[in-house]
Amino acid sequence: MIAKIKGNINWWKEGFKDRGFKIRFLSAIIGFGISGILWGIECYSGTIARNEALANPFSFILGAICFGIIGSFSLMIFREKEIKKILKFVLIGLITWLVAFVLPYFFSYFLFLFSGIILTPIIIVLSWFFSHQEILEILILKPSLRVAHFSFEFFFTGIIFSLLLNLILKIKLSSVLKIGIVFVIVSIISPIAGNLLGKYLFSSLFLSYIVTFLLIGIGFGLPIFKLLEKQKTQ
Repeated sequence: MIAKIKGNINWWKEGFKDRGFKIRFLSAIIGFGISGILWGIECYSGTIARNEALANPFSFILGAICFGIIGSFSLMIFREKEIKKILKFVLIGLITWLVAFVLPYFFSYFLFLFSGIILTPIIIVLSWFFSHQEILEILILKPSLRVAHFSFEFFFTGIIFSLLLNLILKIKLSSVLKIGIVFVIVSIISPIAGNLLGKYLFSSLFLSYIVTFLLIGIGFGLPIFKLLEKQKTQ
C-alpha cells in the first residue's frame, strides 16, 4: 500500500518535470473545473427554485454536458493535433458522460439507501467533534441538495463512465474501480469543504455550491487525465 502511494507520488513528480505534461494538466484542471462550476450554478438555481425536501445533483444534467464537451476538449486540445480526433473524443465523451449520469439516476432511491453504509462511519467520526445538526449542515448544501448522501451513485457513475471509456482506452479493472472510489471520496469531501469555506468563512451559500462543484469537477478530471497520460507513455 505504502509502495503504491510512493509510486503514485513519484509518477506525478516525474510528470511535472515535463513542460507538455504541465500544460495538459493545467488544461484538464481548468476544463473540468469550469464544468464543475457550471454544474454547481445549475444545481444552486435549480435546488432553490424546486424547493424539494431532498435534491439529487444528478437530476441536473448540465454537468454531464459540460464534462462531456468542455472536459473532453480540455483533455485533448494539447494532446492531439488533428481536429477530427479531438471532435471524435468530445463526441464519445459527451455520450459517455450522459449515459454515466442518467443510468444510475434510475436507481437513485436504492443508491441513496446504500450510500448510508458509506456515510455511517464518517458520521460517527464527525460526531466526536460536531453535533448531529452541525453534521447535517456540513454535509448538505442548503436548502436540500445532498451530495455525500448520493456517494454510491457517484461510485456507479464513475464505474459506468470508466467501462464506457474502455471502448477507446484499454483500462484495467483495477483502474475502473479506482475511478469509482475517487468519485466517492470527492462526493464526501467536496460538500464539507464547500460549506466550511462558503458558509462559515464567507457566509455565502452560492460560494458553497461553487467550491463544492469546482472540487467535484477537478476530482472527476484528475483520474481521467492520469489514465490518458499513462496510455500515452505505453
